[in-house]
Amino acid sequence: QYDYVVQSGSGNVLGQLPKNTSIILSHTDRGKYTAEAPGITVSQTDSIRLVPKDGNSDAFFQITNREDRPKWNTSLNYNTFRGILEIRYSNKNEKTWLINELPIEQYVAGVAETSNYSQREFQKSLMTAVRTYAYYHQQRGTKHKDRNFHVDAKYDQVYKGHGREMRFDKVVSSVHATRGEMVTYQGEPVITPYYSNSDGRTRDWTEVWGGGEKPWLQSVMAEYDKGKTLWGHGVGMSARDANKRAADQGLNYKELLEYYYRGTEVERFWK
Repeated sequence: QYDYVVQSGSGNVLGQLPKNTSIILSHTDRGKYTAEAPGITVSQTDSIRLVPKDGNSDAFFQITNREDRPKWNTSLNYNTFRGILEIRYSNKNEKTWLINELPIEQYVAGVAETSNYSQREFQKSLMTAVRTYAYYHQQRGTKHKDRNFHVDAKYDQVYKGHGREMRFDKVVSSVHATRGEMVTYQGEPVITPYYSNSDGRTRDWTEVWGGGEKPWLQSVMAEYDKGKTLWGHGVGMSARDANKRAADQGLNYKELLEYYYRGTEVERFWK
């Protein structure tokens, strides 16, 4: 919707995209990245990026051949995204990836992990966990290093982008209310897994994934999930139990987070 600059992965300017201009991006079997648009014909071995002109933070783009329609309203299509788009091929898994690069607060606002009608304090706790999880992996840079991005949009956290942000105002308000806040253990942001619901208790990190113990991820009671079937990995915050605790016990978002992530605090890292 705003002017974009077409660049190579190394930063060379390849052309300009005025508002409402389409561009075709691809990666060929011969290892070439191609871009075709009015006034632009590119074929090169370097990746290609679409970057908002002058760093415009409100810029967004549409992926016209992407179909991501929610079952509850198939007239919607989550195919618009803020920030930078990069097309990059990974030799590790022989797949071509579309990578969306944007400020973390805009990313969090586009994550689709709860409805607009869940409890406000639960929303704030969940979006703080979402931010912390993303920041943790961004700082480590190891989880998807072979694919050149930090978090996956489907299996790590469900990310729907600008379209989701525009339709879930209450969730976005909870993102703004907790801006810059993260879950920390001994002063450092930590990994904050969460899931739909447990069967009455959360799981210890080592119980599910083994490896070294993470002292903030211990098994705790989730009484509002009793009698339910475990839905998810079971480590960290149960969304159903946390939402019920906010509604029935009046717990605020910091109290919720400190319950599921033991020995942690909520700290603000930026305003």
